[in-house]
Amino acid sequence: MGISEDSDLLVYGCPNLIVKLKNSGDCQFIQLKSIWNQKHEDPSLSILSTLKPENLIELCIMSGCDYIPSLKQIGLKSGLKYYQKAKTFSLVLKSI
Repeated sequence: MGISEDSDLLVYGCPNLIVKLKNSGDCQFIQLKSIWNQKHEDPSLSILSTLKPENLIELCIMSGCDYIPSLKQIGLKSGLKYYQKAKTFSLVLKSI
């Protein structure tokens, strides 16, 4: 279980994470397995259920983080679109 201000711990494999904890006790609880198991309201996020954990890491690298900038004009949704077409990280990078 982790408690953090952002969701980076999910990329490192933290199975359960509490984010946005307020003094009132309100918070958001995220289970890593739910990223792959849930149906997402936004259709562009539905590909998440087909990714392997290492693909999530690659996707986060492409879209940037606190330590590195993103690839130019690549965010979570555009990275997912590339994955949907190319299927592997090396093919994603070639298509970009």
